[in-house]
Amino acid sequence: MCANDSGPLFLILLAIGVGGTAAAQPYSSPAEDPELIAVMSHVRQRSFDRMPAIDEPTFVDSAEARIFLTGADQVVGIEHQGVTKAYPIKFLNGHELVNDRLGKDPVAVAWCPIVERSIIYQATIRPDILRERANRIDSVLTFGITGILRNSALVMYDRSTISLWTLEGVAISGPLRGLRLRSYPSERTSWRSWLDRHPETVVMGPPAPAVRRQADH
Repeated sequence: MCANDSGPLFLILLAIGVGGTAAAQPYSSPAEDPELIAVMSHVRQRSFDRMPAIDEPTFVDSAEARIFLTGADQVVGIEHQGVTKAYPIKFLNGHELVNDRLGKDPVAVAWCPIVERSIIYQATIRPDILRERANRIDSVLTFGITGILRNSALVMYDRSTISLWTLEGVAISGPLRGLRLRSYPSERTSWRSWLDRHPETVVMGPPAPAVRRQADH
């Protein structure tokens, strides 16, 4: 399940404005809101990354995937620029987020079991925006899980600016507030159906033992 160990802190977070409509509000520096800074610091210490994202996924071909997948198992599948991948839901359940690449394109694969929804985002921001808002020169974002829920769905954060992002890919807090990530077409389906239509697919294998142990705690 999507983690939410923040309790009353999450309600405070909404009350002081994090839960507003991002696109309709201008960005306001956290430096102007000491209460938000204090609450976010407490939430980060308690809940950020308690459910670890998968940062270095490994992939196997369809023949090897038979070791851990049955035809009825659900996967999130994507075909993008000649790359075809499947992410088993059974592995996403314990991590909810995968930082990966499709060819040369950085992506974030998000899955929330509570709302049973998956989205694959383009994990890049225009360099000029990052430079202006966060004084950073890179354009690739990697993401982690906050442990906070919004409308019963997970909330992510990017590790470059610690902005908070909804499952819809909208930044609702931090330097990137108001921006929306581009999403790629993907589908949730059975492994049998995906393999029948994409026999060339590769499949994300089981997470590394260290990542699994962290997820169990």
